[in-house]
Amino acid sequence: MARLPPALDAHFRQPWRTPAAPLEARAGVGENPACGDRLALELAPGPSGALEVRSSVRGCSAVIALSSAAASALAGQPMERAVGFDVAELARSLGGLGPTQQHAVAVVARALAGALQHARARASGSGSETGVGRPSEPGLG
Repeated sequence: MARLPPALDAHFRQPWRTPAAPLEARAGVGENPACGDRLALELAPGPSGALEVRSSVRGCSAVIALSSAAASALAGQPMERAVGFDVAELARSLGGLGPTQQHAVAVVARALAGALQHARARASGSGSETGVGRPSEPGLG
């Protein structure tokens, strides 16, 4: 099993705590069924316009660590920060992931893409809370 670099290991051992569980109908979901990873991520602008982030994760150490790092990096930021957020760059900046841990980038990126899709739909008033579908999830290869 590949070890996590220190910065990601810290996120694994003490993950960023979400203020509340995400509402599934409003969350983007990233999954890797091959190993049981699942991240539900919800983004919503708070009263000041800063992002409120809610997440729920289960899976391997890399997915838990990277989802924690992403959530903590996005919380309190403007929505524009989430739109341009590069999950792969975040992983590199925290010491990188080993070859068998790279799927964590895809899981977190899919959840973020879905969360942004839901947040935009709510902001524009289009689609119902449950009528917005998850983005397609290509295989992890």
